[in-house]
Amino acid sequence: SLGVDAGILGNTYIQQFSGANGDATPNDSYRIRIDYYNNFWNSFYTNSLKELSIIIEESKTANSPYYRGIARVLTAYGFGTLTDAFGDIPYSEALKGNSIINPRYDSQEDVYEQIQ
Repeated sequence: SLGVDAGILGNTYIQQFSGANGDATPNDSYRIRIDYYNNFWNSFYTNSLKELSIIIEESKTANSPYYRGIARVLTAYGFGTLTDAFGDIPYSEALKGNSIINPRYDSQEDVYEQIQ
C-alpha cells in the first residue's frame, strides 16, 4: 500500500487516470475520506519508517552494513514520498519515540536536501 496510495492520490488529482471498481472513484470528484490520508501517512511514518529506524540502529550494533544501507535507501524513499504528498513534514526530529513527541516540521526543500 505504500506506493499505491500515493500513486492513486497524485494521479487522480492531476487526472492522469480515473477510478475503476471503486478504488479511486471518490478521488475523481475530490471527495476523499480523511482516513485515506491517515492510512497513507501511517503506512509510511508510523509503520515503515519506525521499523526502518530500528533496523538502522540494530545494524550498527550487529555490524551489518548491508542491512543498514538497504534501510537507509528505503527511509529516503519513505520520507521523499511523504514530502512529495504532504509538503512540510517532521524529519529532523522524527521517529524519536517518547523523547520528542511533537517533532517540528521541516520544509520540503530541507527534506529533499537531507535525503539526497
